[in-house]
Amino acid sequence: MDNRPKVAKFRKRRSINIGHIVFIFIVIYIAISFYIYLTKDHLTIYEVRRGSIAKETVYNGLILRNEEVYNTNRAGYVYYYYKDGDRVPRNSVVYSIDENESSTALVSDDLNNTTLKSEEIAKIKKEIKDFRNNYSNANFISVYDFKYDLNNVSLEIKNEQKHDSLKGYEVSNRDYVEVVNSNKSGIITYTLDNYEKLTDNDITYDHFKGENYSKTLLRKDEIYQAGTPVYKLVTDNSWDIIIPLSKETYEYLSSQDEEDIRRVTIKFLNEKLESPGNFTYYQKGDEYFGKITLDSYMEKFINQRFVEIELKIDEKSGLKIPTSSIVDKEFYLIPHEYFTKGGDSNEQGLVLESYDEENELVLTFVPTEIFYEDENFCYVNTLLFEQNSWIQSVTGQRLKLNEKATLKGVYNVNKGYAVFRRIEIVEEGKEYTVVKEGTSYGLSVYDQIALVGDTAIEQQIIY
Repeated sequence: MDNRPKVAKFRKRRSINIGHIVFIFIVIYIAISFYIYLTKDHLTIYEVRRGSIAKETVYNGLILRNEEVYNTNRAGYVYYYYKDGDRVPRNSVVYSIDENESSTALVSDDLNNTTLKSEEIAKIKKEIKDFRNNYSNANFISVYDFKYDLNNVSLEIKNEQKHDSLKGYEVSNRDYVEVVNSNKSGIITYTLDNYEKLTDNDITYDHFKGENYSKTLLRKDEIYQAGTPVYKLVTDNSWDIIIPLSKETYEYLSSQDEEDIRRVTIKFLNEKLESPGNFTYYQKGDEYFGKITLDSYMEKFINQRFVEIELKIDEKSGLKIPTSSIVDKEFYLIPHEYFTKGGDSNEQGLVLESYDEENELVLTFVPTEIFYEDENFCYVNTLLFEQNSWIQSVTGQRLKLNEKATLKGVYNVNKGYAVFRRIEIVEEGKEYTVVKEGTSYGLSVYDQIALVGDTAIEQQIIY
């Protein structure tokens, strides 16, 4: 008989590890917090600075330059020595004219056996590319400018090729060929549009109508008659752009300017260039004009009479803030006489009516911040009182809180929480807005505000 004691095996009870549970809760909490952080709108802060904004207005400007047209004193075939837009020194050879057709035959024979060089092909491609990039259905007249530019380039290429053929010919045929020198220095061009003698006082609104404008290419393969134009020199780097103004713009400028000349920056839209200039304005009968005087980039527009520009002339200064920071907020309108000071403090506030459990009237003083005030009302935050609540004045008058008005403003976060501050807009732009400085209940330089007003929650601590 086996007398050994029997050992019974019991299943070991599993104990709960509190540390594991706490760790799981911590992981879940962190994950949820991280998700909320990634998905919520974050409050970005902007520091208020002084600045300015100008309205950018597009104008079609008319170019005026010091232009001199030169005519040939004899008939013949003309061969040029400068490209369109080149700067010509004084007493340099501009062109030669041959009254004998033999030179034309000589050149034609040589050109028939000539192929275009790579740089000549590149010039043609550039004109096509520029036209394609700048073309607009609203400005169909540019098609005619494109035709002119292509003709000009092709004639320029031909003229360059002629030089090699004519080098020896001009020396041996001096009786037939006249070499003409320039009597002034300047930039040469081969266009004529009968606006060369136009002054700012001659210009009317009709000059800006496209149907009234045409230009002629002086460089050609035909014989020139005596006394006909052969080239034009622009003799001064200073040039003017005249723009038509509305009566309203002219009157605004007249009321704002203390000086006759103001400094402006213009942007050439098709060229993506900017240049400073002096801006003046004047009236001629019932028409109004602005004049911008420039001293750079003139040669880039040597073949253009009209140019599309963007001009900033209505500049406003003040506190510059992001437009995205501006919000609209509703306030109660409360007459001044309802405000009083608390019995045990100097705080300003309102006396609110309420009723206790026994339906007895209770008057409670509520410290109240005024966000703005005019001659009749104070603007009070709607968060302080429920709508249709009643308040009393010190004389016992009662007022039901239901009349409201809206103010434009931003959320100031100087104290670590969002507080509404009223603004007065001077000029509003797409990205930035200029507001008046020094307004009551408003902003000051270096204030911290919410970059996007809709992401701020009033009175919520942000850091």
